[in-house]
Amino acid sequence: MIKVCHMTSVHSRQDTRIFVRQCRSLHKAGYDVTLIAENDRDEVIEGIKICGVDKEKKRLARMAGTTRQIYKRAVECDADIYHFHDPELIPLGMYLKQKGKKVVYDVHEDLPRDIYYKPWIPRHFRGPISRLAETIEAWAAKRLDAVITSTPYIAERFRGLTDLAVDIKNYPLLQEDIAPVEWNAKEENISYISSIFIIERAVREVIKAMESVEAGLTLAGRLEESLRDKQLSELPGWEKVSYLGWVDRGQVVEIMKKSRAGLSLYYPTATYLYAIPTKMFEYMMAGIPVIASNLPYETEIINKYRCGICVDPYHPEQIAEAMNWVLNNPEQAEEMGRNGRYAIENEFNWATEEKKLLALYNELLR
Repeated sequence: MIKVCHMTSVHSRQDTRIFVRQCRSLHKAGYDVTLIAENDRDEVIEGIKICGVDKEKKRLARMAGTTRQIYKRAVECDADIYHFHDPELIPLGMYLKQKGKKVVYDVHEDLPRDIYYKPWIPRHFRGPISRLAETIEAWAAKRLDAVITSTPYIAERFRGLTDLAVDIKNYPLLQEDIAPVEWNAKEENISYISSIFIIERAVREVIKAMESVEAGLTLAGRLEESLRDKQLSELPGWEKVSYLGWVDRGQVVEIMKKSRAGLSLYYPTATYLYAIPTKMFEYMMAGIPVIASNLPYETEIINKYRCGICVDPYHPEQIAEAMNWVLNNPEQAEEMGRNGRYAIENEFNWATEEKKLLALYNELLR
């Protein structure tokens, strides 16, 4: 049996791209799959071996300490194919390649552009660091066996650097239990599920919008305490917010089932201008309308399938107007939800992306 080892120093072992989609698909296809990720123990979940490593809270400590742990576990694994998900693991990927292993770099984000929006990097350093990151990624791509990206836009940067550059999108799994529930059984509630960073996601505008909305907002995802306590909780709309923090996959599903709409609101930064918003598709799969930023990709999908409303993420009044429309027009909102579900079942689902992943692995083994 071919042994595959996925590695991440940043993402959770429950990450929907890594574990839920890729590792599960590879295991189902007959691969012996190991995932090295943050976990307090080694265990086997759904036939996938989880090799736990400690995750440092501080960024630099993680880049050094966690990476060393992953290096040790990866060598012990002795896999045929290694598949890593974070740019800080590039040196480990290069080491494994030198040892004769097949190595895949999975690029979740457009790192050189993202760096310009990292608040922890001093502004005057962002340009040089961005250029350095792009140079390192290009250098690695020429030497590794394949590059997978989360969007076609990012993939274009790597084509010409490697013979295998494939975009594999984070479309939902049809078999996941996010089947719509009866509209009358839903709560007077809107959901915003995401790891939330003020600098790139319109959470402040959403809280301000809640001042004019007669409903609750369920806010789920990692949010720094300082941002919550110093910026968000002082806004009047915060009293209508139920903040849950990080929640597991089962809780995410239940939140979406009970909600009357889902928010997918990002500022038009370089990071998100050409991104494929995973959560938007999950809301569609749950059969609820999407209230999304009026970015090109989101606008195209929502207008084509009539499955939601696009708004300017900088304007709380537009966000509030969209929320109130969904709440006050239940029949039309339910129809939007059905339209979104139809689009997932017929076009935007993991089945097509799974075939691309398995085809890439077959190519690596030739």
